Amino acid sequence: MMSAKINHINHQLRELQIQQLEAEQKAATEMFDCVDCAWEGTKSQLGSWLFGGKRFCPECGDSRWLVTRAEYNEMMREDDTCKLSHPLSCHKNS
Repeated sequence: MMSAKINHINHQLRELQIQQLEAEQKAATEMFDCVDCAWEGTKSQLGSWLFGGKRFCPECGDSRWLVTRAEYNEMMREDDTCKLSHPLSCHKNS
């Protein structure tokens, strides 16, 4: 009976390890964009400080302009909504 309980706990621990590994792999492939220099790539391609783990753009070396792809897409959507619905040069003479 005790070995069945130990096997069950070992199975649960193994499942947890697999889930953590899958989450880390997914995080490593998350896309990032640098709004400053237009670099784009995965999280695993970002530079990282040895102490503190702060990430920075491998192209320009700045961390202030890094955004996730989802954040970047949202910024672009917001930018599109700020544009005029009709360009100023397209008014008709009456």
